[in-house]
Amino acid sequence: MRVLHVFTVPVTRNGITMFALQRLPGLRAAGAAVGFVAPGEVEPSLRAEIEAAGARLYVLPQKRPGPAYVLETVLALPPQKRGDLSRYVREEKLDEANYLLFALALRYVSSLENVRNPHSRADFPARLSANGSQPPTAIRLSSTLARLLPQYDFLEPTIPYAAYDDFRAFRAAAPYDLASLAISPRYAPKEADFIADVFREYITEV
Repeated sequence: MRVLHVFTVPVTRNGITMFALQRLPGLRAAGAAVGFVAPGEVEPSLRAEIEAAGARLYVLPQKRPGPAYVLETVLALPPQKRGDLSRYVREEKLDEANYLLFALALRYVSSLENVRNPHSRADFPARLSANGSQPPTAIRLSSTLARLLPQYDFLEPTIPYAAYDDFRAFRAAAPYDLASLAISPRYAPKEADFIADVFREYITEV
């Protein structure tokens, strides 16, 4: 009997994977061969542990890292070993699709307020909602690996979160000390670049 556990399938389509995950201890006891499919490269220590348990690891080719890299590879590292930003840039793992998740995974963010486009998709997968609500009122990052192997559960913090579909409803509690602007070519047309010039009118560049 062989069970293939894919640990990056979106939760909304995850029924079969969760079934395999829930039955995994019993299957291991029965001598079942278990395989893991990873979305990209896996930390050597994690690879060694999976293979030492008698499982095989299959690494899928991936053109862009996206959120899966942060949720399943970065979160597998102890927090004190996650901060090698030069490595993520060098290996092209940090990009406009996952920079905010990186900030959360590196524990740079203690709370998050999001003034969003009401016509866009949900900004966070439902599984990151700390209380199951959508949009969430708090976020807690988690990986399938942490749920499977307790030694990789580093007790990610719960991050208060608020989303605003109408920018007029947002009010900052105090002036900001630092503001940054990210231009994401994959998500915004070049015609929107003029917003950067408008933004500069309200800040002192450093």
